[in-house]
Amino acid sequence: MVRAKRRYRRWPLKLALALASTSISLLIAELAIRAFGGAPAVRAMWVSRDDCVYKRSLNPLLSIELKANYRADDPDLTTTYEFTNAHGLRDRERAVPKPQGVRRILLLGDSVVEGHGIAQSHTISHQWESLYLEGMTEVLNFGVSSYITRSEVELLEVKGLQFEPDVVVLIFVENDYLNFIVEGFPLTLGAHRPEWSKHLFVHSDLFRLLSIHMNLYGFGIDADPLARNRGAVGENNVVDGLARLRELAVEHGFEPLVAVWPHFENAAIADSVFMPDGGGELVIERLARMHDIFSVRLSDRFRAHRARFGVANPRVTYSVGDRMHPSQAGCAVAAEALKTIVAERLAFLTGVKGRWSRPVRPDPAATAAAAAASAAPGRYKPDYNRVYAFQGKTLMLEGRFTEAIEKLNRAIELNPDLEHAYHYRGDALSRLGRYDQALADFNRAIELEPNSSTAYYLRGTAYRQLGKAEAAVADLTRAIELKPDNAVAYNELGMTLVGEGRPEAGLRHLRRALALKPDRGDLLNNMAWVLAVHPRDDVRQPANAVALAERAAWLTGHREAAALDTLAAAYAADGRFEPAVQTAQHSVALARSGGNHELAEEIEARLRFYRRAEPWRDPALLVQPAPVNTGP
Repeated sequence: MVRAKRRYRRWPLKLALALASTSISLLIAELAIRAFGGAPAVRAMWVSRDDCVYKRSLNPLLSIELKANYRADDPDLTTTYEFTNAHGLRDRERAVPKPQGVRRILLLGDSVVEGHGIAQSHTISHQWESLYLEGMTEVLNFGVSSYITRSEVELLEVKGLQFEPDVVVLIFVENDYLNFIVEGFPLTLGAHRPEWSKHLFVHSDLFRLLSIHMNLYGFGIDADPLARNRGAVGENNVVDGLARLRELAVEHGFEPLVAVWPHFENAAIADSVFMPDGGGELVIERLARMHDIFSVRLSDRFRAHRARFGVANPRVTYSVGDRMHPSQAGCAVAAEALKTIVAERLAFLTGVKGRWSRPVRPDPAATAAAAAASAAPGRYKPDYNRVYAFQGKTLMLEGRFTEAIEKLNRAIELNPDLEHAYHYRGDALSRLGRYDQALADFNRAIELEPNSSTAYYLRGTAYRQLGKAEAAVADLTRAIELKPDNAVAYNELGMTLVGEGRPEAGLRHLRRALALKPDRGDLLNNMAWVLAVHPRDDVRQPANAVALAERAAWLTGHREAAALDTLAAAYAADGRFEPAVQTAQHSVALARSGGNHELAEEIEARLRFYRRAEPWRDPALLVQPAPVNTGP
């Protein structure tokens, strides 16, 4: 009995020893990982624009999704939309299950279907459904930006089948061949993540390493969504996606159909990625046929419409200007065409019994040839230049500018008149500081498309970097004339004028940029910088600078050195030197951890002012006004 009591009394000591040894082991592991750099650099992944319509998906095949029950009062129609329904679709509310007597058509696709750049009432699905005056046919919008074929079919499987579709139409765009989902904006994880896990992720290398490798609380997906998406999709998403679409059609009894989306040039409506055998068949048509899926080219319908109504420029009429995404008119033509195509297809199938009972045994050699062409279509058809251009743009988003230039060189070799490839390559050259070469590309882009606001904006930024203020102002003014809602052009023009000794005119343009894009961190940061550090007392507005800089820092999760540098300067301008010192110290650490030692040294020079309780002024902004056109 006495021994039992003694043993009982010892267990707290044993527990304490166990906890102590575990803590010491974890501490040693933490120190070792920090010493040898085993964990990736931290970034505040959970911070993003609250109003972004997209969210991270826990399904690696999807990678991103539209938020459910989303609302925006002033949508920009690119990253914000008017609304989504309860199912996370850019569509009106839909009942589950299907109402009696109703026929349902599900429209799968990427941003072409989603309606990038246009109002919800102008989308293909909305206009298509409105053509059925009897009200007994529904067309559901299952479009999500950047999706590829395998992702579109996955969305059908996990979310669309509950709506009991009678027909599933997949809009196939040439970007589907990329085999991964391109993301052009930061996203939050869609699932709940405890607050403690966020802070532990930031401050513990051990937890960060484990959470990424084990995907704890979804940190693994956030750390490298592209790698997870690539791994899930595989090397031939089109083949795999069509195979799965065929299986689902057999299992659930709907009619599948592939509609091939064209691209719209200034003088032509074109298809791309043909089979290498010279027979004139598209790769996607061969693949669809091999999987017993009916396919149709929408280019023929658009050409017929063009001939009937005398359309001079297909790009301007049928797209929002980028050759791919449809305008309201382009959606209307597509809706009319798809209604006719589906009606003709269903009429053909009427009375055909046992359609799904017959096994499909395509010729293995033909299937292999189509699969090979899908995996590497660029080898077979010179007009695949647009995909090279798109890949170049994707590499730019990842900061891989040299690799992007290589892809864009290939695109331009295949098509020397591909105007947007010059945009991207010139932009990549500018990011590398090769402004003279960039100017040549921007000149060529403007030669090919004289009304391109983007080309004038990019050339104006290059001129500014080269110190050619007058040319910069002229180009940026032209960019705004061509596109009055071009917020980044207003911003660049404003900073150019401020730098040339015209702060009043410059601030007018900076305010206009913020009015157009109030939650753009870089626009907030630039305005705050001018109001905080301008040498003239009548220009500085310290309180406003603090408010703008705090907003910019919050939007970047307090993880961007430049934003914190501006915030520190704003605090100092407002006489708040203690937070100025702390913020500047944090900014220096971020700059050094990111390898930007030049910026770190600049911030440290300003930090010395704050420690002496002195604000910092930017002498570069105090120059004599130059005789330039101030623009609108």
